[in-house]
Amino acid sequence: MPVDAKENASQSPTLNYRERPRKIAISLCLVGILAGGVVGELLRESMATATAAASHQHAVFTALLNSPEVRAALAAKASGDSPSANEMIAVSGPWARDLFWQDGHVAYFVLADGSFYFDSVRPPVWVFPMVLLCPVLGFLIPWGVMKGLSWMGVGYLVKKQAPPAQP
Repeated sequence: MPVDAKENASQSPTLNYRERPRKIAISLCLVGILAGGVVGELLRESMATATAAASHQHAVFTALLNSPEVRAALAAKASGDSPSANEMIAVSGPWARDLFWQDGHVAYFVLADGSFYFDSVRPPVWVFPMVLLCPVLGFLIPWGVMKGLSWMGVGYLVKKQAPPAQP
């Protein structure tokens, strides 16, 4: 009766406990890269939306600032002897009712309906490199965690060789 080679294959007395964590670490790192790419794309999309809204708001603010009514109000302020650096200036226009002059520039407008209109806020500079760093962090974080866990776990899981039997 022939015997299959698989049945007679000798099994190693010590299992390779390092192989499974490596496979898990590689899988987690790949998933981390994909997750980091998705987070980076979502961050890029939100930045694009915020930048578009900020540029529109800045364009409207600049258009209000360059309107003839605002220019006339600023010229009247410049010709008058007003010592105050921070003051509200009346504007007789269809869109803007008042403007607030602060530290040598217009801080905001008070519109005809009573609402305030400020200049746009720019996204912080540190956000732009984060779009590219998200996939890198998605790799490094799982890799570091698995490296640390496997380093700590191998010491506990690896079976020590039994001493040879004494005759």
